[in-house]
Amino acid sequence: MIHAISQGIILGLILSALIGPVFFLLIKTSMNNGFKAALTMEFGIISSDAFCIFLSYIGLANIFNNPIYKSYFIIVGSSVLMLFGITTFLSHKKINSESELPKISNTKLILKGFFFNLTNPSVIFFWIGTVGLAVTQFSNSTSKIIAYFLSTLITVFAIDLLKAYSAKAINEKINNYTLGIITKIAGIGIFLFGVHLIIDFYFIK
Repeated sequence: MIHAISQGIILGLILSALIGPVFFLLIKTSMNNGFKAALTMEFGIISSDAFCIFLSYIGLANIFNNPIYKSYFIIVGSSVLMLFGITTFLSHKKINSESELPKISNTKLILKGFFFNLTNPSVIFFWIGTVGLAVTQFSNSTSKIIAYFLSTLITVFAIDLLKAYSAKAINEKINNYTLGIITKIAGIGIFLFGVHLIIDFYFIK
């Protein structure tokens, strides 16, 4: 169980290093509408992640009860993570300075965060790959899988709130050069996490 929690925290830290559209949406919301608005939107974002995890799990859990698929999916799933890391490393993100966001209700903030995150295809594919890996890595142990993803989501949630709380300082410090460095570090982290899962499955157990 401790291993599952620690693995989840590591994944959460790696995901928190990613800077993409959701990051800037959260920062802009915090600056324009206040920290409470960003907190409300974050509930929508994290709910979207949890929704993807749940759908992926109920669709994959029974399939990967069969040990024949375990080794195969470890390779495929880890490869997806490594490919995601490579594309993240090679991407050229730039800061998008748009006009201020209008003030909106809490319900709209939650829905905006939920669907903004959900409509990103990379989010869906990432969680499908990660859930498949978790099912095989933890031998479909429901308690370990829940602990793994709870620790991941709690870590992401906490760090996202810290980002939103520090929105003004972050906005002043980040430029295109800094964004590029952070993006490359995140890409390397995701790639190494995929490598680690293969090593952990085949050589450490």
